[in-house]
Amino acid sequence: MKKTGEMIALLVITIIISLSLIIASGDNKITNPACEVNLKNTSWSDYAVLELCNLQDKDIKQRSRIEYDSNNCSSFVNITITEELGGSCNYCSSNIISENTAFSECYKNNTRSRIKYFIDYNYENCCVISGLTSDCEILKPEYNNITETEDCKQFDISITPIEGIYNKKLQNFQIVSEVNVSRLEFIDYYDKKPSWRLLCKNCDDYKKKMIFNDGFHNISVKGSLFNGRYSIEESGFLVDTKKPEIMTSRINTLGYTNGSFSINYSESNLKEIILFYKDKSIKRDDCLSGKNMRCDFYADLASIDGETIFYRYNITDISLNSYISKNFIAVVDTIPPVIKRFNYTSIPNGISFNIELVEDNFKDISYIDNSVKNPRWKTICSRLNFGFCQKTMAFPAGNHNLTIKFSDKAGNYIIREI
Repeated sequence: MKKTGEMIALLVITIIISLSLIIASGDNKITNPACEVNLKNTSWSDYAVLELCNLQDKDIKQRSRIEYDSNNCSSFVNITITEELGGSCNYCSSNIISENTAFSECYKNNTRSRIKYFIDYNYENCCVISGLTSDCEILKPEYNNITETEDCKQFDISITPIEGIYNKKLQNFQIVSEVNVSRLEFIDYYDKKPSWRLLCKNCDDYKKKMIFNDGFHNISVKGSLFNGRYSIEESGFLVDTKKPEIMTSRINTLGYTNGSFSINYSESNLKEIILFYKDKSIKRDDCLSGKNMRCDFYADLASIDGETIFYRYNITDISLNSYISKNFIAVVDTIPPVIKRFNYTSIPNGISFNIELVEDNFKDISYIDNSVKNPRWKTICSRLNFGFCQKTMAFPAGNHNLTIKFSDKAGNYIIREI
């Protein structure tokens, strides 16, 4: 019994000590003097609208972050940090739309007009309320009413021939007016001395065959009313009755070709040129119009080297006049000359050439002196003696930069520099 009493006394003492500790702490936690606060911040949140756009075109936005103790010490309470931002905005904006009145009747000077004006559909709920310049755009000078004018016709007039290309000089010239006019007259501004010519009086149409020479015609027809009002109608067209002209004497008169062909011609309104050779053809629609023009063609003839071919040209202008040339004949040669020996020796006042060449269709050996003021091609040999060209050419004293050209009749050549 004595031991039991001692144990009860010890338990009471322990309970009293525990209660004393609780009362001393002042709350429901036990302070840990070893915990050290370590402050951290979260990232900023997105901005949220705190105050909507006001009449002064300003708004307020706010964002926040939290400051906390990463060690979770009981002595620190989380803190919310906020930040505000004032910004620009539009409490309201103008909504300007332009509108037009209907066009007036055609005035005597063949113009008519209308009024273009501007409306701000947000004027009452923007400009009137805020009074800000940015909300009152409609009050700026550039939004004043504008008078717009354009050309007009008192009445319609139709003209034949219409715009186009014609290959005949004699044309049906016909004028039809929508109303009866006091005078109907016309002018061709492409005449050497253009002037108004009377067609008829007190009429509404005119029809007659008329000759228009080759070239462009810019026709204006004027119909005048009895009250002084008038209408003018225009028509532009081209008359081209001349067939293209080929200068046949300039078409590869040597009778050889390496695949290159050229044609000299005169045609003011060229549409296309077609080269026909063997069973093939080449068309070009980019050759130039004009007088004494030249257009070049190239065909790959390597597979028929040495053969004789026939070729011809077909030239067509924009009014579809065509000219077909006669057949020309040419020997195909696509291989350039072969140099077997090319010796030259400087001598007093000149150079001595000793050249051996293999070429059945030899044309010439020539040179150009690039060191002189006005260089031009000069012939060394225009014929071969058993395949040789032996010639002495005179040159003045000094340095010379020569280009030697070995050519055949088909246009093939080789270049050497000395």
